[in-house]
Amino acid sequence: SVLYEMLAGQPPHLGGSAQQIIMKIIAEQPAAVTTLRKSVPQNVAAAVAKALEKLPADRFESAKAFADALHNPAFVDGVNGSTVARTVAGSRRLTTALAATSTIFAALALWALSRPTSDAEAVPVQFELVGGPNMRIQGNWTQPFAVSDDGRTVIFGADTGSVSGLWIRTLDDPRPRLLEDTDRGMQPSISPDGQWVAFVVGNQVLRKVRLAGGAATTLATIEGISAAIDWLSDDEIVLERFGHGIHRVSANGGKAQEWIRYDTTAGETSQRRPFVWREGETVRLFFATSFGDGTTQLAVFAPDDGRRQRLKLDGVQALGMIDGHLIYARGDGALMAVPFDLLEMRLTGAPRQLRERVNANGPGTQVILSRSGTLVYQVPTEGASRLVVSDVMGRVTPVGNQVRAFGESRFSPDGHRIAVDIGESGASAQNIWVLDRESGQATRVTRGGNAQLVDWSTDGRDLFFVRKGTLWMQSVAAGGEPRLLTDSSMQIVDASLAPDGRSVVVLGPRSTLLRMALGVAAPADTIVPPYGTTTLRPDGPRVSPDGKWVAFSHRNEYQVYVRSLVDGGTFQVSDEGGGGPVWGHDATLLYYHTPGGVIEATLRTTPTFDVLRRRRFDALPPGANVQDVSSDGRSLLLQMPIRQGAEVRVAVNWITEVRRALRGGGVP
Repeated sequence: SVLYEMLAGQPPHLGGSAQQIIMKIIAEQPAAVTTLRKSVPQNVAAAVAKALEKLPADRFESAKAFADALHNPAFVDGVNGSTVARTVAGSRRLTTALAATSTIFAALALWALSRPTSDAEAVPVQFELVGGPNMRIQGNWTQPFAVSDDGRTVIFGADTGSVSGLWIRTLDDPRPRLLEDTDRGMQPSISPDGQWVAFVVGNQVLRKVRLAGGAATTLATIEGISAAIDWLSDDEIVLERFGHGIHRVSANGGKAQEWIRYDTTAGETSQRRPFVWREGETVRLFFATSFGDGTTQLAVFAPDDGRRQRLKLDGVQALGMIDGHLIYARGDGALMAVPFDLLEMRLTGAPRQLRERVNANGPGTQVILSRSGTLVYQVPTEGASRLVVSDVMGRVTPVGNQVRAFGESRFSPDGHRIAVDIGESGASAQNIWVLDRESGQATRVTRGGNAQLVDWSTDGRDLFFVRKGTLWMQSVAAGGEPRLLTDSSMQIVDASLAPDGRSVVVLGPRSTLLRMALGVAAPADTIVPPYGTTTLRPDGPRVSPDGKWVAFSHRNEYQVYVRSLVDGGTFQVSDEGGGGPVWGHDATLLYYHTPGGVIEATLRTTPTFDVLRRRRFDALPPGANVQDVSSDGRSLLLQMPIRQGAEVRVAVNWITEVRRALRGGGVP
């Protein structure tokens, strides 16, 4: 990197923020040195390119080999050779690439931790926790992982298919290692002195093992240990026992003792997710308390004098204190901050929602926060995906780092922005956002929910969307109000805008396809009559760039068809199933997804219709869903589904983001 900058006069990757630079390091090759300074010899440029490869196996094996290449005029093994190798290898290299990505983020995380922690300099860095495609984080428990006070070591329960136990991941090594003698271990918790890890086996056996390794010790057998344990001190552990409240047991072994009794006069029915916070001499135990009416609130207990206070917060799990604010999680996975007097055990202000959302289920939420401000959390993955942009060879670049319930998404006409509808907590909360393609920064356009994206206007100023069976248009500019384009008699299910921007093909009840003019009171033309009067059952219609064809999936057959808007001819495109058709930059290319991957079909439309070729994108994993193609035909917009339990992140210096949010610093 230093040699590149000396030769080219600039770093290999440039960006407006640390996050943008990180994403470019991961996803992009730097420009060849010779494009910035033509006088650099070809062998030197090739050697520098090889030294900057993302995968260690692609770099030089030693400094001597690097030096020899710099002095060898015949050396040519650089960008071109490695790029071809990556294209051919495709998905076979995906696991290794992810490991390299993890290494980059781990190095950045260590750098972030080692910097001064003032708000002006602390840089939040996030990276994924898991160590391979076969590793599955235990996702059904409140406490699937633990983190050391300094935030540098994470313990997590995971199953690889052949091994189940507790694993250690440190920031200086992207490869998790199995913690000895923790077979089937779950719900880890690290002791205050950092020497021990307590864990549960089979919901009833409490054990501990040294973090440095060695044989585990059984502390107690307690029937019904539920979804959280924590250390009250180095000598005592607290736990929730399902149906029996909060108990405590000696860290040296012994019988568990009931500690906090149910408040039956208040209708309390459970006490769950104990969490201990120590601040100087002050120790407080937080837990979630539920009532017969189904509500859950946070409560706090003082071990020294037995005081107990129920907090009027819709929370299920306390995480820690940051600058006088209690950080906690709600049952829907939202992370919250509220001013809190730890000594007096009372709220002193209103709660505020933070940016990150975490996975939530019946037992609780999958998140933990270190005292240094490192957040470890499982991303909500029920129906969630990641947006990426792929070139025609299948090489992908992430659009930001968000994992959300992404719906329909479209490139803007100039290709610099992406419109997408995003579900927050169900379809009723679905709104349309516009993302910057480079940074991933999101701006919400619609409000009120129930917004299903159709497309951009041809000038890129407005967005069309369907809401409750009607078609709407709204300006992308801030403060724009939606404008109703159709009445409720049509009951539109889906729609696709024609390239002239003056007409739209809509999917109505009983899978009827209709074409109607915008802004003109004229009857709609029937393209495909109601299902039942015909065997066709269209879904997801998309009008071709020349406006002469409409592609759709057949809901009954799971096949892709196109139908002429000129003469009504219908033709099958897919041969082994398919759905979600998307046109290329012209009517000669059609993309669709299959269980085996993304297919590009090359079409001939004149003088007769024919499928000339079908090509599979082997570099893209199964499940990728093509959403749109840029107007120049060079980029594909895809959704990459997230495997349940695989998406766990470590956010180093997350404390900085919290502080910015508490100051009103624009955390989205």
